[in-house]
This record gives sequence, C-alpha cells and structure tokens, in this order.
Amino acid sequence: MRWDYRWQEAPDKFFTDWKMKGDSSLMTYRGHRVARCQMRCRFSPVHTTGQRYIYSACATGSLIFYDLLTGNVVSKMRHHDAPLRDVSWHPFDNVLFTSSWDGTVGQWQYYGPVSVVDGSGGE
Repeated sequence: MRWDYRWQEAPDKFFTDWKMKGDSSLMTYRGHRVARCQMRCRFSPVHTTGQRYIYSACATGSLIFYDLLTGNVVSKMRHHDAPLRDVSWHPFDNVLFTSSWDGTVGQWQYYGPVSVVDGSGGE
C-alpha cells in the first residue's frame, strides 16, 4: 500500500494491532492520529517528571500523554479546534505549549502524575 500522510487520510488498518514488515520497535503507542503533516511527539522532561511520559500532538486537536513503560494513554486534553502541529514542555518549569492549525497557541500546566494539565489558549 502506498500511503502518504501529507495528503491522504490514514487507512483504517493503521489503527489496529498489526506489525509492519521490518518494524523493530520495542513499543507502539496507540491513541493519536496523524493528518497531512508530522505531529510532534516528545519525552517529558527529566526535572519535572523523570521522563515518565511521552506526549504527542494529535490530528483531533488533542494533547495526549502516554505512560512510557506501559504505553497506556494516561491523559488526553483538548483545547484546539484543528490538528495540533507541535508540542513543547519547558525543561524546568511545569508548563507546556501546543500550536495548532487553528492559529492558536495553548498553554498547559502540569500538576503531577496522571492529573496532568489544564489548558488555556491564546493567539
């Protein structure tokens, strides 16, 4: 199958438990969508979380947090009306930012394990 994320919706089979030929991944994190551009995904900072989480932008406009060891979604927040393009967590402060195709930047506050953040947006 020839699929290109830049202009095609991901086929439904991409959202099931299957393994791509040649995939040597140690862990697969499911629960976010990609649409028409790369959605950034990063490790949470060592100083505030011990790098316990992977957090990801999502085509649904959500910010998604995964437990690094289990791969489970531990939190999903939504503020934006369009896909997120990028996410960034300050390395020392408990603040995250998201940018979206809707033209807004969201600011989020980290409060501790699992009850991760609340959000507000701005232009």
